[in-house]
Amino acid sequence: MLERDTVHISFTDISRKSGVNAPLIRYYFGNKSDMLLALVRRVVGGSIGQMNDLVDLPLQPKEKLRLHIGGIINTYYRHPYINSPLNYLLSVEGDLYGPILADEVITPMVEVQKRIIDQGVAAGVFRPIDPMFFYMHVAGACDNLSGRAARSDTPSA
Repeated sequence: MLERDTVHISFTDISRKSGVNAPLIRYYFGNKSDMLLALVRRVVGGSIGQMNDLVDLPLQPKEKLRLHIGGIINTYYRHPYINSPLNYLLSVEGDLYGPILADEVITPMVEVQKRIIDQGVAAGVFRPIDPMFFYMHVAGACDNLSGRAARSDTPSA
């Protein structure tokens, strides 16, 4: 995906690159969308607990937000392709994968950002802002910093 800059790859392509046969990949993941979901879970999964821990640290809200955004930037730096599978799953397979991604990725991220923002508002260092609006701006900015503008990677209509 990174080499071709697309999520439109086959199990055969993965097989050639990884040395694992395509039927085994299909057996393990089932289909490409489940494979992309597994990739998203692998990249983002461990961060959710760390984000929750950050909110409870005895730090100033500005420092928490700086560390949180730094962590997001670091994730995009290490995995610059991550928005492509997210966007694909949401746009092409949204009915099935949208609720899963909302529960496992988007809602936890927005909730952490809301808690940090609320702490900053209470401390008088932040103005109130809609947490989803903030999330979309941070995710979009980080995606652009990674050099890969977010795209759905779907065929045009």
